[in-house]
Amino acid sequence: IRSRPLTWRSYVSIPDVVQFRASLSYDQLVDGFDMALSTQGKLLGTYDIGLVGAMGKRAGVFRAGLFLKSSVTIPLVPGIVTLSEVGGGLFVNPLPSDLAMVKRVAGMSGAAANSVGMPPAGAFAVMLYAGIEVAGSNGVSAAQGRALVTITDRAFQINATATFFNAADKIKGDLAVQVGWTPAVYVRGVIALELKIEKALRGTAQVQFFAGSNLFAVKGNMDLVVVDAIRAYSEV
Repeated sequence: IRSRPLTWRSYVSIPDVVQFRASLSYDQLVDGFDMALSTQGKLLGTYDIGLVGAMGKRAGVFRAGLFLKSSVTIPLVPGIVTLSEVGGGLFVNPLPSDLAMVKRVAGMSGAAANSVGMPPAGAFAVMLYAGIEVAGSNGVSAAQGRALVTITDRAFQINATATFFNAADKIKGDLAVQVGWTPAVYVRGVIALELKIEKALRGTAQVQFFAGSNLFAVKGNMDLVVVDAIRAYSEV
């Protein structure tokens, strides 16, 4: 027997101080409880922040974790490469839903990230997050990228996204690569690209691969429309 999960969602705005959206859930179980919090917003009108927190206990096993990210402006190579976001987190005995919240708050929502999901975890999960800008800063740059590295007791995974020429709605790509060792060593991943150039080109391309347990497979597909007149599709 379990109670119905309770969920609270809120939006807080204090002009020039803080604006954020938050979601808090609580579930009372017959053998424990689950509680999770996720929030995203802007601090002092400048810093983009994101936070995920979780705590619970089931069948005598305690779980807890925290992930935090924030925007920054730190020149790594002045005028060429700028660190635009930093973050990280640690979870003990995480649930799949905990890692899914981190994935969402970190902005890893492209086709590759959604296809691979997050890595399996048992005892722990450690996350490192960073964003960079090339040839510019503060959103005005030739290229922008973000990466989330997740290490668990069962797998290693990297998620990355990239946009070019400040055109996130026109040219964007993402990849997700997972290396696991339980129950056997394997590698799987997806690389995806999406194009939306008005009146010229739109479409998607994707490559999936897997290797492990004496198996190897690669699959690719592409779907393009050129000048709203020519459509090309291929799959390998």
